Amino acid sequence: MSTSQISSGQMINVQQIVSGLMSIEQRPLQTLTTRISTVNVQISSVSQIKSLVEEAFTAAKAVEDPLMLSSKVVASSDETLVKAKVTDAAAATVGAVSFKPLTLSGAQRTTFAGFSASDSPLDSQQFGELTISIPASSTLLAAGADSKSLTVQAGGKTLLEIAAEVNASLPSELRATVIKSDTVNKYVLSLVGAKGGEDARFSADWDAQTVSNVATNGLLSGSITNFDITARNATALVDGGILVSSTTNTFSEVLPGLEVEVKSLASGNAANVANSVTLSVGDSREQFRQRLSNFASAFTKLTQKIKELTQPESADSKKGALALDSGTLSLISNLYQAYSSGITLSENRTWQDSNGLVYGSSSRPLSWSRLGLEMARGGVVSLNSVGFDNAMNSSLGNTLVGGFSSSLSNVLSSFKGVSGSLNRAVDAMKTNLSALQNSKTEQEQRIDRKRAALIAQYSALDAKLTQMNQISQNVRSSLSGLAR
Repeated sequence: MSTSQISSGQMINVQQIVSGLMSIEQRPLQTLTTRISTVNVQISSVSQIKSLVEEAFTAAKAVEDPLMLSSKVVASSDETLVKAKVTDAAAATVGAVSFKPLTLSGAQRTTFAGFSASDSPLDSQQFGELTISIPASSTLLAAGADSKSLTVQAGGKTLLEIAAEVNASLPSELRATVIKSDTVNKYVLSLVGAKGGEDARFSADWDAQTVSNVATNGLLSGSITNFDITARNATALVDGGILVSSTTNTFSEVLPGLEVEVKSLASGNAANVANSVTLSVGDSREQFRQRLSNFASAFTKLTQKIKELTQPESADSKKGALALDSGTLSLISNLYQAYSSGITLSENRTWQDSNGLVYGSSSRPLSWSRLGLEMARGGVVSLNSVGFDNAMNSSLGNTLVGGFSSSLSNVLSSFKGVSGSLNRAVDAMKTNLSALQNSKTEQEQRIDRKRAALIAQYSALDAKLTQMNQISQNVRSSLSGLAR
């Protein structure tokens, strides 16, 4: 303790003394702070494991998807020309087939040219009746429906009125429009069927009165046949020489299990109907390969992260955040045990290898290595593509199509989710963290009270010493005066 005077007049350094004493008082608080930091790191570490468990579980379930191996996919070499999709995986045949579009499906279009105006009434002396007939066999009508006809009295009506009457009377069968062309008598009445295909037929005829006045009114004169289109089917060549047709641009009954849609007769910039498209049908082998690879990666990331977090302290490395944590150690133990138990074929099926040994039952499961998965030293799992191809090209590949399961997804499921053991571990850690934080708050309040008490105590002592020093000086001064 220093008793020398300072500029403030104090006899002792109160702050220095209090700080020295409080450093001892703060040791429990420092211990609590360290423990809080440790728990926070542990919570973060378990949260990392939880995320990797979710990823591994999703990958494991994807591998075990019973529908995946039985599915088929189809690819078109030019989807701007032809698109295709699988409608029946069981019926679709793996392989390639050529598909050459020849014509697109078209609706019938019948036109009448030679009208000089669209909004002026037609001369009743020259124009009589326009009759539109749809036979019962036409696909413009519902199946089993009777034939249908409409007679429009054209004389005295404008071209627009005639079109409106057709549209109102036959809204589901035809579409009537008035088109302005570049000819001298420039208005055209166009009738278009609502559907394509060669059976979507109708007829449109003027009466004898109107036809006899062709020379006068110009109706049907000139090269108007260029405007007319006969209803037609879409056609294509399959495998270079088999002609197929469809009433629409979609062929649904040509190739087993496939639906083929013709988008255009031109491929890219080459307007050449001779262009063929290759439709390639494949099974889900590549998808299965990718899923196995994803599973190997997810499993490895999970196990390696657990090893990193649970490693004990050594001369070469520091202790992991979850070292010696029994719950985390049990997870990795259960994972390796589940992996080593392999897979079981669904529906009590089995598979016999070339040596006559039967696998796939719960008593003798198939190892993952049969599918090409390999575990190297340190627990790193990877997919051997050669091994995978050998498995899929053998009888095992056909057997796997029926589905299989493993205990890995069950183990991972027990650790994941809100009710999983990892989540319960995090909840326990958070409860402990809350208790530690409350203790820290109490310690901080206690230390504040202790600091205030010490400051008051030593400030009072300092005041007393200052007073005594002043009295001593006064006494010395008085004694000095007596001596004189």
